[in-house]
Amino acid sequence: MLRLRAAVLALLVFSSISRVETACEPAEIWVEVHDVSPVYGAEALRRLSSVLLGYSGEIRVFLMVVPCHYSSRPISESPELIEEIRRLLSLGFEMCLHGYTHRGFEFAASYGRALELAEAGLRELAEAGLPRPRGFCPPRWRLSLDAAKALSKLFTRIHCRLYVIEGRR
Repeated sequence: MLRLRAAVLALLVFSSISRVETACEPAEIWVEVHDVSPVYGAEALRRLSSVLLGYSGEIRVFLMVVPCHYSSRPISESPELIEEIRRLLSLGFEMCLHGYTHRGFEFAASYGRALELAEAGLRELAEAGLPRPRGFCPPRWRLSLDAAKALSKLFTRIHCRLYVIEGRR
């Protein structure tokens, strides 16, 4: 019922908008591949990317990379995955930092803590020999206002979502 209410609300809001301006003409389709990490490995990424490469030139693909997924083996210790990410970047895929460990709501945090986690993630990507990403996507879409301010110092784009959640009385 909540999803239906949110969909109706979105329909009402968007049906009242007479003109929408975008920075991209024509509109682009973006595909986000989440949780790229040693937890899922290079083979899973290869299989998925083989499908996405069939749409080369029609879509933008973002690899949401988690440097130390659930504090397991860091990405720098996964040479096969690093090689696959590099290959995909050379083919036009883009990379975003997707948190540091992806545990809980790690970026529903203070300014300082968010900066600390993001910088640790960037260091791990650098240690893996991967380029510095321009974008960031918070794990589980949770991002505090203070964290957003901190991340805007490090990234040019933050991938986020807007949800309308009905409150209880």
